[in-house]
Amino acid sequence: MSSRLLYCLVLCVSFVQFAFAQPGEVEVKEREGKKFYVHVVQQGNTLWGLYNTYKVPVESIIRENPGVESGLSIGQIVWIPVPGEETTTAPVQKTERRTIHKVEQGETLYGISRKYGISVDVLMAKNPGVENGLSIGQELIIEGRTDEQATNSTTPEQVEDQVREQQPVTRVIFEDSLVEHTVLKHETLYSISKRFMVSMDTLVKVNKIKNNKIRTGDVLVIPLKKETITGVVVREVPEADDDLIADSVLLFPRKDQFRVAVLLPMNYDLNGGVYGVSVGASMNKYTSVAVEFYMGIKLALDSLANLGLNAEVSLFDTKSDSLTTSKLLGKMEGSDWDLVIGPLMPGPSKAVASWAKKNKVPILAPVPIPVSNLKSNRFVFASVPSDTRLLEGMADELIKNHAKHNIILVKSGLKADEKNYEIVRKRLNDQLGTGAFRPVLKEINLGSTSGRDIATHIQKDMVNIFVVPSESRVFAANFMTTMNKVRNISRTYDEADIRVYGLRDWDGYDEVKLDYKRRLNLHYPSAVSVNYEEQQVQDFIKIFRDVYKTDPDKYAMQGFDVTMQFVLKYLLKSKKPIEGVINNIHYSTRGVQNGFENNNVFIVRYNNFVIEEAGRVY
Repeated sequence: MSSRLLYCLVLCVSFVQFAFAQPGEVEVKEREGKKFYVHVVQQGNTLWGLYNTYKVPVESIIRENPGVESGLSIGQIVWIPVPGEETTTAPVQKTERRTIHKVEQGETLYGISRKYGISVDVLMAKNPGVENGLSIGQELIIEGRTDEQATNSTTPEQVEDQVREQQPVTRVIFEDSLVEHTVLKHETLYSISKRFMVSMDTLVKVNKIKNNKIRTGDVLVIPLKKETITGVVVREVPEADDDLIADSVLLFPRKDQFRVAVLLPMNYDLNGGVYGVSVGASMNKYTSVAVEFYMGIKLALDSLANLGLNAEVSLFDTKSDSLTTSKLLGKMEGSDWDLVIGPLMPGPSKAVASWAKKNKVPILAPVPIPVSNLKSNRFVFASVPSDTRLLEGMADELIKNHAKHNIILVKSGLKADEKNYEIVRKRLNDQLGTGAFRPVLKEINLGSTSGRDIATHIQKDMVNIFVVPSESRVFAANFMTTMNKVRNISRTYDEADIRVYGLRDWDGYDEVKLDYKRRLNLHYPSAVSVNYEEQQVQDFIKIFRDVYKTDPDKYAMQGFDVTMQFVLKYLLKSKKPIEGVINNIHYSTRGVQNGFENNNVFIVRYNNFVIEEAGRVY
């Protein structure tokens, strides 16, 4: 068996931009003789976004709204001066002058703007591209300063002295992906790099720093990641919820040999006939699943041995019940276990989670487990995202790719679905904002079975997303049947871009016709993405056949993936990106004291009659 191929197999296998309301769509009020746009802050709004929308310098917005430099909050009112109407009295006429400035060693946009008494925004507007960095000898057009400002302009040395006398500040200057930060007395390159999550090499290169030395009062240009940032100018970097780097030292110390326990419902006593006692005997259904899981786990551990893992592996039969599992755990007390994989049943998983916390042994759950098992227990790793996380992931994918499209939540009216609907409703409404096709999620009922009621909500020249997080077989079937009738109303509706977002269970509902799933572009969130056309899946099947002389099912692939990815990252300390055959596991936690859950969610869809991956979020 080729360990290199297996290793390559696992190795080969975003942000939301929020637009703003346009100036003509917001209220204009007069205050103290000046006219202002009254902007109500929405999710994702930033100072850059306000500048970009209203074409008002960031400095002006901060001057009229003290404190906004520290971040915006949803619902906050920001007074934005209306350009050209900042005062009701006639302005004093001043003549603007044009100058060419040649960039010298160590100069920054901020320093140059201060020298000539103009804003950084004006400087960038007259010199496109300077936001990407300055070079010595580069000529800049200085336009916008008045005769009065030219007379009062200071020398570079005077500007430097003034900067050093100021209170250190960090200010956004372009797209919230670039800030200028004035160095504090106690700061070093290292501390600044950690605060803004930018490498020291990047700081040195962008600012042309020599010998890694900076001084108090120096103004550094700091490029940030392109993402929605709120209050980055003053906040302290929070401790990450999924701080596995520190925890890995405690939970997964480096060792010459590891002890791994595998807990599976093998049910040896129920399968005597399979081992030759009875002719034609069939394997117990739980045993069948357990065997597939174990073959995948064993294949991963054997492959990892070729990559340097030295592990003593013990298989325990839990017999599918909590009592047997509890007895096994009692016998395991006092032993030096490094990792427990299993069990497969939700009942025994609670007992194993409690044992793991008591004995400080990590437990890797390869199947869905109750979320309560993770509460106040940092030793539990759930490799399968919970139903709640799947719904959140579906909403996140819609925001990421379809915020500007026609998203509609179709209500079932069933009490059993209320929790699902609330999760999706809240997640979408919290993120839609003013940049979306509509800032608040549209909610409708199914209406008449003819489909004509629901057809009225379709936008003919836009992607139409119908979100239906119902667990009811009957409602799912009724909805899909009704939507199929919408397709039949006319050619216009048949050609409309309609996509249905349901639940993963819908794929197994016989009541929903396969042709409807295809015709209505059914999408749903999933913990895994299985595509037998992909090379990594075909490679895995070939290797599995070579070893076991049979084909693997999804349980074998799951057992292989969760074991391979977990052991590589936490026991062997691999720094390389790891992606599985059908998984892409990213563990995170919802609280400092809680366990870890796979945060990755695949969105899969029907492409004709083939199920394929449409996206992923984590």
